Amino acid sequence: MVIALTASEKIQLAATIIAALAALIALASVKVAQATEQRRSQPIVIAHEAGQREFAPSDSPAVWVVSVYLTSEGGGPAFNVRFGVEFAGVRYPYRAGSEDPDAGHIQRVVPASQRRPEDGSWAIPIDSLSMWGRAAQAKTDLDPTRVYWARYENPHGHTWETRNPGDRSVKLDIRRVRWPWAREWRERHNRRKAQQHDDEWIGKALAELRSEAESEGSSD
Repeated sequence: MVIALTASEKIQLAATIIAALAALIALASVKVAQATEQRRSQPIVIAHEAGQREFAPSDSPAVWVVSVYLTSEGGGPAFNVRFGVEFAGVRYPYRAGSEDPDAGHIQRVVPASQRRPEDGSWAIPIDSLSMWGRAAQAKTDLDPTRVYWARYENPHGHTWETRNPGDRSVKLDIRRVRWPWAREWRERHNRRKAQQHDDEWIGKALAELRSEAESEGSSD
């Protein structure tokens, strides 16, 4: 019991308590400083619509393109930035060329307060079958559902993502991505599943056309 302690022991106990409190205060100060630094250096990369879905140029292998540019609105640089557009829940990442991986082209560094590209925009190519397939799957007009997304790492190695809807009445969404590998796997899975749906849909549509043509031929 404290009441049984000698004066010397009480002094030592008080010194121990004071030292422990000082250590806790110092630790709390470090945590606050770290949180403040993270907020100060946190990047916010946003993919913006430069032009709605339109026919691709004649020299493009795609039929449709969506034009996008990036801005870095936060206080620090963003690393390993990927971005693209989403229609009816299926994401189409920007790929600068056919040699880029399915996950999309990477902008290794986007400094704070910068725009990429500095002028103009990047075109995200989308084949016609994907567009018709998404419309058939969603059973609605695709364009109001479009969402522009960007995923990136902050200076501390944490992954974040922004979702910028094409509909101006819907709010921008900013969130932490704790398992980016799982997110990328799910996106690839959704694209493969969508492609399978598109192939089945076009096969069914062609079969119906052949059946109608055969019926008209036999009636003649």
